[in-house]
Amino acid sequence: MAKKSTFIIPEYDFHHPQHKEMRVFTLEEFRKARDILEIGYSIFELEKILKTTTTREFQINRFLNKNSGLLKEIISNLISFVLLEKTNFKFVLSSKKLKNESLEIKYPKPKSVVLFSGGIDSYSGIEWADKYFNKDITGVFCAHSDQAWSIHITNNIINHLLHSNNISVNTIKVPPIKKGGYSQLRGFLYILSAGAYMEVLKADNLIVSECGPTMYQPKFGLFDSITMTTHPEVVETAHRVLKTVLNREINLYLPFENLTKAEVISEIVNSDEIPSTHSCVSQRFGDHDGTCYGCIIRRLVLSCIIKRNYIYLLNKQQIYETSKTSNFK
Repeated sequence: MAKKSTFIIPEYDFHHPQHKEMRVFTLEEFRKARDILEIGYSIFELEKILKTTTTREFQINRFLNKNSGLLKEIISNLISFVLLEKTNFKFVLSSKKLKNESLEIKYPKPKSVVLFSGGIDSYSGIEWADKYFNKDITGVFCAHSDQAWSIHITNNIINHLLHSNNISVNTIKVPPIKKGGYSQLRGFLYILSAGAYMEVLKADNLIVSECGPTMYQPKFGLFDSITMTTHPEVVETAHRVLKTVLNREINLYLPFENLTKAEVISEIVNSDEIPSTHSCVSQRFGDHDGTCYGCIIRRLVLSCIIKRNYIYLLNKQQIYETSKTSNFK
């Protein structure tokens, strides 16, 4: 029985009607995958709780009873590093029963899973992975229930662009973001969600395709705040959690870690597809608001690329004109 001062983080409801496509995570066969999701969901919720209460004692329900001490140490260090908070939490075995049914997965089981968000980096990343792994890939999109515009935009990309290139993307329902500011640990949630799907597929490779500036997030100014969703420490911690829970090696690929945004965009085969991507942190308008970090970087990079191409075309035309004049001589 938890003490009154301990906040019990609720387990996510996988039996809700809107989660029919996630029934795989209610099966005993995929207990490890369910455990990974519960950890990811709980830490995501914990960040929101820290912003609104003075509670620092938490209980997280799991579906496995292994490596609790190690996981507690790993996650506590992450929270201290990202949120600058000292918390104490314990793992308790969930009382929920998983179904002993067998689910026959009829679709292909690729060995590589790519995190997909609908942004430029992830679009370029899924193209890169499709080529690098010889089309043996699938994407994972984490959909927050209160981010309708994001879901709509990403589904348009999936249905109109990726499917035409025979690239599949699977949607995992994740808890709502709600109000309360930017979530620094949502990248942790996304990687663990992709890892849960990897367990279902028995996949070996995980691709996170953020560019270097987004991962390391240099400040715009002295009083600017930074986002750490794909900071190397967050990514590596999520990687360690996956390996610990699954008890096997997971190959993590960060193909754009040392590339600029412009270099990442240059990887996109068809530049006409770029306007379909969405980089804005805000979903208020269903379009780019032009003020957030993602919007500003996107505008700067695309402006530079357009100018560079325009100058290139001018130079090419000048060379052509000079050559033509020389011939007349």
